[in-house]
Amino acid sequence: MSIRTKFKYLINITGLGSGYYLKNGLWVAIRQLVGFITGLVFSVAFARLASSEVFGNYQLVISIIATLAILSIPGLNTSIIQSTARGFDGSYIRSVRISFLWSLLGVPALLVIGAYYYYFQGHAVGMALMVSSVFFPFLYAPNTWDAFFQGKELFRLSTIYSLIQAIINTAAMVAVLIIWKNNLIAITLLYLSSLGLFNILWYQRSKRRVTNTNVDKSTLSYGWFLTKIGILETLSSQMDRIIVGIYFGPKELAVYSIGMTVARKIYDLVKSFLALASPRISRSNTVSSIKYLKIFIATAFLAVILIVLFPFIIPLLYSEKYHESVILSQLSIAFLPFFVLHSLYSTHVYLFLRNRLVIAINSVVTPFVYTGLMIVFILTWGITGLALFSGFFYIVRLLIYLLLTRCVKQKTPKPNTRPGL
Repeated sequence: MSIRTKFKYLINITGLGSGYYLKNGLWVAIRQLVGFITGLVFSVAFARLASSEVFGNYQLVISIIATLAILSIPGLNTSIIQSTARGFDGSYIRSVRISFLWSLLGVPALLVIGAYYYYFQGHAVGMALMVSSVFFPFLYAPNTWDAFFQGKELFRLSTIYSLIQAIINTAAMVAVLIIWKNNLIAITLLYLSSLGLFNILWYQRSKRRVTNTNVDKSTLSYGWFLTKIGILETLSSQMDRIIVGIYFGPKELAVYSIGMTVARKIYDLVKSFLALASPRISRSNTVSSIKYLKIFIATAFLAVILIVLFPFIIPLLYSEKYHESVILSQLSIAFLPFFVLHSLYSTHVYLFLRNRLVIAINSVVTPFVYTGLMIVFILTWGITGLALFSGFFYIVRLLIYLLLTRCVKQKTPKPNTRPGL
């Protein structure tokens, strides 16, 4: 049986449409495989070359920057996928400009936070945060090019751009780690500058694919809506690393980050394939209960295999000083099937149903439940409890979505049509 036949058989089991996935799945697979390898090479090089303290502080800096990403109106990414899939290309250019202007607020925010850390916590972390303020506007607004390509179903082009960026970034980061392995400022500077430059380059090239100036008036309002109701969720999503970094210390954060990084790479790999369904779901609901069950069984089998392999893989890659990360990865990856179900169902809610009441209630309920449960898990089991919680909460989030969509009366969405058709 050829690789193509096996891939087609796997897609038929999940029932997501073999023709569509065979067309685009190869490009997504290549992109994620290279992204997985380059990300792994970077994390392994960082963990082995730099001290645990520097690695932990780097994770803290990145988490703080990611928290401030809310200023760039990240909800526009989801909105752009939906609008460009229906032919409103003009919404893309307009959204990027607005996102960039709002991202400028991140400059003074990072300067203030960096100054606080510089004088009261640690000079290196504080200086790294202040330096990152220069690049912040270019980290999130121009990177909307990927959402645009998803909406256009240009997976081949998106893959090529991503591969170039991933390979060059990784090579540069490994080089700086060899030269300045414990220089947090140099490492952060190179990472952010490289990311910003590529975002600008790919955004400029993506504009060549804009075929019309049609603007969906709901794109901006829906992006704002998703951003506002996602503020608490964005804050809570970075809370674990920030809490570990501040209250447990950089070395503990390094151990926690390795465990979560390995599991997260798997999650991202799976999520990328699910992203293929986003344009279709934005046009019509294509996932049934039977398909959910088949996907759940397939990913549960994958989770079991990974749990068995992690005790051998993690020490081999990151050395024995990170052996405590093994159990963290296992606890997190055990909930992979529920992550997949949550991802599919949330896409159904955001792109097909577009029920603002459900999304709004979820945006308030979920972060509060998240924070409360996280505190319980940390106080009870420490960092191990935090890793367990990172996976367990996917079950909670799925249950919240199911409960809300059943309790709130759904309105039948209007058929989506392309302009002029």
